[in-house]
Amino acid sequence: MSSKATNLKALKNELANCSNNLKAKVKRHGLLRKCTLNAADLRALAGTIALPALATAELEQALESSTC
Repeated sequence: MSSKATNLKALKNELANCSNNLKAKVKRHGLLRKCTLNAADLRALAGTIALPALATAELEQALESSTC
């Protein structure tokens, strides 16, 4: 449980340096409150931060092969 709390704190610290648009999307989708991110949330986050095409393709491949 402590590693989850540590990861959440690290994510919050990193988010502090991000754009207001990204912060608003994270807040709107409740990404910091959820236990896990689902595929739709990951796709929305990827769209918000404008991932390069290669990274988006890798994300899609990982989402398709995941068992979640």
